[in-house]
Amino acid sequence: FRMSIDVRSRECYHIESAKQQVLELKRVAQHLNHRTYIDGLIDSLWNELEYQHELLRSPQLSQLDTEQS
Repeated sequence: FRMSIDVRSRECYHIESAKQQVLELKRVAQHLNHRTYIDGLIDSLWNELEYQHELLRSPQLSQLDTEQS
């Protein structure tokens, strides 16, 4: 299924688009026999995209991330 993307910037749009593609990848990967490792990679990718999106949504969090790097 396709969901509409609610975005505030071009970068948010790309992150949301990537997240939708990761969901599709997760759906397709369900048909693989030995998918434990792949599921972990997909989950890690999803979590990173969520984190990047949170940084865009929260200027304070983004500033903290910059200071810690």
